[in-house]
Amino acid sequence: MSFGIDCRKAKRNGGSVMLHRTGAILLLVGLLALLQPTLHARAAPVVSVQRATFPLHAMTEAGLLAELRARGPLVGGRRSFARTRMKSSLSTLFRKTPKGCRVRRQTLTLRYTILLPRALNERHFPKGMKQRWRAFLRHLARHENRHITIWTGCARKAERRIRHLKATSCAELDRKARAAWRRAMRSCDRLHDAFDLKERKAALQHPFLRSALGLDRRSRRHAAR
Repeated sequence: MSFGIDCRKAKRNGGSVMLHRTGAILLLVGLLALLQPTLHARAAPVVSVQRATFPLHAMTEAGLLAELRARGPLVGGRRSFARTRMKSSLSTLFRKTPKGCRVRRQTLTLRYTILLPRALNERHFPKGMKQRWRAFLRHLARHENRHITIWTGCARKAERRIRHLKATSCAELDRKARAAWRRAMRSCDRLHDAFDLKERKAALQHPFLRSALGLDRRSRRHAAR
């Protein structure tokens, strides 16, 4: 029962490197060998978060869980309860100097889209079920927001490392920057995976899932014996 974010894939596309997780992570390195005065090496990152939903029609917790398993967003080829997509671009301008090539200016842009379930018949749920469902939605939102925090931290760390790279030529610096970004994203994958593993182990303790799977009823039956 993955909550999302467990696909890793790398592609090359022309002059850019595209690293896919649930969306596209795009690194654009602009090669400008300009003998102009140095500008500030770093602009403030641009971060945006959009939220979307997908519909569920069931009237019971077991039915909602069945719909999630059958119709939830695909993440790495598997159905998930929720999903976050990230599109990022790190636009880096280089400056050629007599001593080689340096980073002249960087602009980091991060765009996230969170996809969460929405129960269309929630207003008809019994009180207890409605409380468990809303608590589950808050749990999913917190989970996806944590992935955003991880991604943002990784991207900013990669940005800082690239900013201090040096090379004898701008072509070499371009290769170093791309390699540094790929290493940062691979390291980030491990952080996402470790977080998801921890969350999956604790997922069955959530009241909505326990009720949907009938675990509380089984526990009460065993206790009565």
